[in-house]
Amino acid sequence: LDKTFHFYIKPKHHPKLTPFCQKLTGITQELIDTEGAKNTIESVLEKWNKWCFHNDLLPASANQPRACIVTCGDWDLKTMWRYQSNLISKKKKRRNYNSNYHKYHYNQNMHSAQNTNAHAEEESEYDAALFHSWINVKHIFKRNVYNFHWSKHEGMGMMAMLRHLNIKHEGRHHSGIDDVKNICKIVVSLLQRGAVFDYTMQNYGDTNVYTDIQIKHKLSVQPKKMSHSELPSKHANKKHDAEQKGSGQQADDSRSQSRSRSRSREKNKKQQQ
Repeated sequence: LDKTFHFYIKPKHHPKLTPFCQKLTGITQELIDTEGAKNTIESVLEKWNKWCFHNDLLPASANQPRACIVTCGDWDLKTMWRYQSNLISKKKKRRNYNSNYHKYHYNQNMHSAQNTNAHAEEESEYDAALFHSWINVKHIFKRNVYNFHWSKHEGMGMMAMLRHLNIKHEGRHHSGIDDVKNICKIVVSLLQRGAVFDYTMQNYGDTNVYTDIQIKHKLSVQPKKMSHSELPSKHANKKHDAEQKGSGQQADDSRSQSRSRSRSREKNKKQQQ
C-alpha cells in the first residue's frame, strides 16, 4: 500500500468491548482505553476529510471523480455508517441533500456556495468524503471470475475470493486494516485479469458528489497555519526593525538636505536682487 489511514476510536455509547468483539477483531480493551481514547469519531472524520483533500482524492468536478472506496459487501457504508452518522449529527433530523440543491448552488458560484445556506454548513459538518458511492468487490468478482458450482460451497466472502484467486491471506481476518490490505490484493488481481471497476452503489443516502465538492472547497479556503520553522525568528524581526529604522533615518536625512538646498537658493536670489 502506498498510504494508509488507520485510527482506533473508543466508543462513546458502548466503551466496553464485548468478548465476542475482542475475539473477532483482535482489538483489546486495553488498546481501546489507550490508543482509542486519544480519538473521537468526530476528530477522525475530520482527519479523514483532510487526508482525502491533501492526497488529491476529492473530485475535480461533478463529472471528474478522482477516487472511489472499494468494499467487500455493502453493510459497512449502506447500513452501519448511516446509524453512526445519525448519532454524531448535530441534529437528528437531517435535511435531504438532493442533487438539484447542490447543482444549483455549485453552478451559481462555488465561492458563494459556502454562504448561501448556513443550515447546510451545520448539517455537512460530519459528512464523510467519498462515503456516498462505492464499489462492492464481490460484484466485480462475480462478474469476472464467478463459478456457480464452486461459489455455492465456498461462498462469496473475502476469504473465499482470496482462495479462488490463489492469494495468501495476511494478518487477522476481521481486523479492519488487515482486511483492507487483503481486499487491495483482490482488486489488483482482478485488474490484472482485465476486470473493469465501476460503481456498484451511487449516491446512497443523503450525500453525493456535491458533498465532496463542498468539503473540498471548505478545506481549500481555510487559511494555512504557519509551522514553527516558517515563523520569523527574533533575530529576523530585529533585523527587519533595524532596516525599517535605517530607511526611515535615510529618508529624514534626504528631506533635511533638500530643505537646506532650497533655503540656499532663496538666499542667493535675494543677494542678486
